Amino acid sequence: MRLVATGASRKFFYESPRQGLVEVGIQKGSLLFEGTKNGATYAGTAYVYSKRCGRIGFAVSGTVAPDQRSVTVYGQAPLRAENCQPGGYRNETLSFTFLGP
Repeated sequence: MRLVATGASRKFFYESPRQGLVEVGIQKGSLLFEGTKNGATYAGTAYVYSKRCGRIGFAVSGTVAPDQRSVTVYGQAPLRAENCQPGGYRNETLSFTFLGP
Protein backbone atom coordinates (compact mmCIF):
# COMPACT_ATOMS: atom_id res chain seq x y z
CA MET A 1 0.00 0.00 0.00
CA ARG A 2 1.05 3.58 -0.56
CA LEU A 3 -0.25 6.54 1.45
CA VAL A 4 -0.63 9.94 -0.18
CA ALA A 5 -1.18 12.68 2.43
CA THR A 6 -1.95 16.25 1.36
CA GLY A 7 -3.05 18.49 4.21
CA ALA A 8 -5.92 16.63 5.89
CA SER A 9 -6.58 14.50 2.78
CA ARG A 10 -5.55 10.83 2.91
CA LYS A 11 -5.51 8.23 0.14
CA PHE A 12 -4.25 4.66 0.23
CA PHE A 13 -3.38 3.00 -3.08
CA TYR A 14 -2.43 -0.59 -3.88
CA GLU A 15 1.27 -0.77 -4.63
CA SER A 16 1.81 -4.52 -5.22
CA PRO A 17 -1.55 -6.34 -5.19
CA ARG A 18 -1.43 -10.10 -4.70
CA GLN A 19 -2.65 -12.38 -7.50
CA GLY A 20 -6.15 -12.92 -6.06
CA LEU A 21 -6.70 -9.16 -6.05
CA VAL A 22 -5.39 -8.77 -9.59
CA GLU A 23 -7.98 -11.34 -10.70
CA VAL A 24 -10.83 -9.04 -9.56
CA GLY A 25 -9.39 -6.00 -11.34
CA ILE A 26 -7.09 -4.40 -8.79
CA GLN A 27 -3.87 -3.05 -10.26
CA LYS A 28 -0.94 -1.04 -8.98
CA GLY A 29 -2.39 2.38 -8.28
CA SER A 30 -5.96 1.21 -7.59
CA LEU A 31 -7.57 3.24 -4.81
CA LEU A 32 -8.43 1.47 -1.53
CA PHE A 33 -9.29 4.44 0.71
CA GLU A 34 -9.89 8.16 0.34
CA GLY A 35 -10.85 10.47 3.13
CA THR A 36 -9.56 12.87 5.73
CA LYS A 37 -7.59 12.88 8.95
CA ASN A 38 -8.98 15.05 11.73
CA GLY A 39 -6.88 14.78 14.88
CA ALA A 40 -6.52 11.05 15.53
CA THR A 41 -9.51 10.09 13.35
CA TYR A 42 -9.66 8.93 9.75
CA ALA A 43 -13.03 9.03 7.96
CA GLY A 44 -13.94 8.50 4.34
CA THR A 45 -14.69 5.90 1.71
CA ALA A 46 -13.06 2.49 1.30
CA TYR A 47 -13.50 0.40 -1.82
CA VAL A 48 -14.07 -3.27 -2.52
CA TYR A 49 -13.55 -4.59 -6.02
CA SER A 50 -15.50 -7.18 -7.96
CA LYS A 51 -14.65 -8.58 -11.36
CA ARG A 52 -18.34 -8.53 -12.26
CA CYS A 53 -19.51 -5.34 -10.47
CA GLY A 54 -16.38 -3.14 -10.48
CA ARG A 55 -15.41 -0.82 -7.63
CA ILE A 56 -17.93 -0.30 -4.84
CA GLY A 57 -17.42 2.32 -2.11
CA PHE A 58 -18.57 2.25 1.50
CA ALA A 59 -18.17 4.54 4.50
CA VAL A 60 -15.42 3.82 7.04
CA SER A 61 -13.91 5.54 10.04
CA GLY A 62 -11.35 4.76 12.70
CA THR A 63 -8.37 6.00 14.64
CA VAL A 64 -4.65 6.49 14.36
CA ALA A 65 -2.52 4.66 16.93
CA PRO A 66 -0.86 6.83 19.61
CA ASP A 67 2.58 6.22 18.02
CA GLN A 68 1.20 7.53 14.64
CA ARG A 69 2.51 4.41 12.85
CA SER A 70 -0.79 2.67 12.16
CA VAL A 71 -4.44 3.37 11.45
CA THR A 72 -7.45 1.05 11.56
CA VAL A 73 -10.81 1.88 9.99
CA TYR A 74 -14.10 0.01 10.19
CA GLY A 75 -17.23 -0.09 8.06
CA GLN A 76 -19.97 -2.16 6.49
CA ALA A 77 -18.79 -3.41 3.09
CA PRO A 78 -21.61 -4.13 0.64
CA LEU A 79 -22.20 -7.63 -0.65
CA ARG A 80 -23.49 -7.80 -4.22
CA ALA A 81 -25.80 -10.39 -5.75
CA GLU A 82 -25.08 -11.88 -9.17
CA ASN A 83 -26.88 -8.95 -10.83
CA CYS A 84 -24.69 -6.49 -8.81
CA GLN A 85 -27.67 -5.33 -6.75
CA PRO A 86 -27.13 -4.93 -2.97
CA GLY A 87 -27.34 -8.27 -1.21
CA GLY A 88 -26.39 -7.36 2.36
CA TYR A 89 -23.32 -6.18 4.21
CA ARG A 90 -20.32 -7.58 6.04
CA ASN A 91 -18.17 -6.04 8.74
CA GLU A 92 -14.89 -4.85 7.25
CA THR A 93 -11.71 -3.82 9.07
CA LEU A 94 -8.79 -2.23 7.26
CA SER A 95 -5.49 -1.83 9.13
CA PHE A 96 -2.46 -0.01 7.80
CA THR A 97 0.95 0.00 9.50
CA PHE A 98 3.82 2.22 8.40
CA LEU A 99 6.86 0.05 7.62
CA GLY A 100 9.21 2.72 6.32
CA PRO A 101 10.11 4.32 2.99
